[in-house]
Amino acid sequence: MTVLTTLKAKSIEEQMMILFCSMCSLQGEHEQWSMSERLKATIEQYSRAMILAPDISAYRGTLDIQVLGAMRALGVKGLPQTHDSDNLKLLLKEISHVLTAFRSTVKGLISQSRSNSSGTRNLASLVNALIRNTQVPPTLQLYRRVAFLVIVHLPSMFWPHANKAFQRWLMDTYPQSTTSEWWIKVDEKLAKTYQGLDPEQIDRLFTQVYKDDVAKFGDPSEIESQIVEPAALPGWIQVINQYATSVVSQKSRSNKRKLAPE
Repeated sequence: MTVLTTLKAKSIEEQMMILFCSMCSLQGEHEQWSMSERLKATIEQYSRAMILAPDISAYRGTLDIQVLGAMRALGVKGLPQTHDSDNLKLLLKEISHVLTAFRSTVKGLISQSRSNSSGTRNLASLVNALIRNTQVPPTLQLYRRVAFLVIVHLPSMFWPHANKAFQRWLMDTYPQSTTSEWWIKVDEKLAKTYQGLDPEQIDRLFTQVYKDDVAKFGDPSEIESQIVEPAALPGWIQVINQYATSVVSQKSRSNKRKLAPE
């Protein structure tokens, strides 16, 4: 039932006004949502920050959903309504595209940094390369997470003088991964690390990697970038970091589907 059938106009002018309002209402209901360039830029900014979050729980999985959640929490303008499923799919597709591209960039920079002739072998230079073209500042927590990614890429370069039992654990936990499945392997090893070690051991593990890098290449804070304390991070980055801890890995999602009743 339209506005015209529910309201009775007393004059031609009122009829025209009612007709105009009705047409505007219908136009608003059927107006096509479009992704603005500003929104695309925000998606790129937030997606890159999500991958660089130091406590991200997985690098493959529900990152797109968590990026969208952070955008809504931060009041980003121009997002589709929650009931607009078709356009939400388009938005999540765009987020996924940006995430995939930046994961590839991160993997490539880490691979390049392991060359003896690379100018980014030390964590300071590598992190500086990773955060270039982002608004993410360097933190000690980010240095430690990047050190973890380096271990996954090339574990044998760490602790050559460690006891044999620890070396065996390290190589069993972090064997070299093939390029095609690298991020999936990263998530598996991230989960294995947090399942196999208590928080104190995890802290000691990542701290030792960081200290070894400092001993080889110098203190990052004295090389390129001033380290920022977590409490001093911009508010939007703190929100991104919070949502990053809730990412469900791709493997976990697959297992849940397998366990679901037929």
